[in-house]
Amino acid sequence: MTQRAFRFPTTTTTTTMGKGKGRNKKPRWKKVNQKKDGSPGRENGQDFVERTVEQGNFKMEAYYAAQGLHHQSIQRTETSLLATTNNITSFDDWNRERLAWRAASGRTLPASFRFCQCQQIVSDDMAQAMQTELKALLQQAKEWKKDETTTTAKEEEKVDDRDNKKRQYTPIVYEPLNDQDVQLTTIPFCPHAYQLPLDRTLIRKHPALKPLHQWLMNKTDCGYVTRQETVSMIPPIVLLSQESSSPSTTSNGGGNAILDMCAAPGSKTSQLLEGLASAHQERAKAMADEDGDNNNSTTGLLVANDVNPSRAHMLMHQLKRILHHFPVAMVTAAAAQHFPSPPSCQPGEGRLFDKILADVPCSGDGTTRKNIHVWKTWSQMGALALHKLQLDIAFKGAATLLKIG
Repeated sequence: MTQRAFRFPTTTTTTTMGKGKGRNKKPRWKKVNQKKDGSPGRENGQDFVERTVEQGNFKMEAYYAAQGLHHQSIQRTETSLLATTNNITSFDDWNRERLAWRAASGRTLPASFRFCQCQQIVSDDMAQAMQTELKALLQQAKEWKKDETTTTAKEEEKVDDRDNKKRQYTPIVYEPLNDQDVQLTTIPFCPHAYQLPLDRTLIRKHPALKPLHQWLMNKTDCGYVTRQETVSMIPPIVLLSQESSSPSTTSNGGGNAILDMCAAPGSKTSQLLEGLASAHQERAKAMADEDGDNNNSTTGLLVANDVNPSRAHMLMHQLKRILHHFPVAMVTAAAAQHFPSPPSCQPGEGRLFDKILADVPCSGDGTTRKNIHVWKTWSQMGALALHKLQLDIAFKGAATLLKIG
């Protein structure tokens, strides 16, 4: 459908006499159009992505096969979220499951986003209007046609800023989009969450999708839309649906003191804050209907933590869109495995939080669909080196910070 420009570096070495002449020069970018045998070379980035995914990483595939990943098959119908598992006994079925996993790991990760869940920010009528605007933008993208500048890939001569020399560059060719490319899918487990079968890079660079990209940017800056991966939406939904049974939480709003131990970049944190704001709004409305007292006091607390101060600053950028509606959140910068807890003389006391979310550091094995470099850099030691840190963070949250109950 699309082609992406990609050029490969070639390093040249000079050994002439003179001051500073024997050093290696910086890599120069060179476009390879054709191999010596006449076969086509890697002319663009899309070809590079396809070759990298096709080559894969045999160590990673063998590692997960040894863990028994392909010993069961999962089947799910399109009309139900429930899935059934079947044990695999024959080699043919096992190999078929392995190939299916391998193919799924190399597919393009679809772009997903959701509307704000807080009624104070995005009401139902506003969400309906935004959905109408979104469908109109997708219809406009589907009707886009190529002009002369995008139909013919003419080589253009441009000046390279690195050495002020002229080189030939081939512009990217974008093809029109079809109905399947702009098909908007509703995510069933999250209200007002949508998915497109396009990756983020294509949405940002395709001429037909520029109005859609600008619309997403504007709505994100206003706090109406959060661009978030589909799998990232699941933990906050599960966490907010759990009611705490601790006796100490009955007087503070039902157990809504939440800690996000590894919060950056903040998509799940903002989803948690939106859930707290919605729960507070529903609770205040119920109290007003029962007692006639419009009590605006907030119930709940969110602490977002990250070890990197610069990433903690990124959290503030994510949360500031919601904080003016529900200002009961704070951002900390501390190592999650050493997160401070108040001293207590009695066992079991001093635990501050009713719910804890810990998206601990990982090797990124599951990001092969958006980060193709994992196929080249993955190693078993990269995952095992983080195992102790993951256990320390989980033990710190469960043993010293989470309330009993």
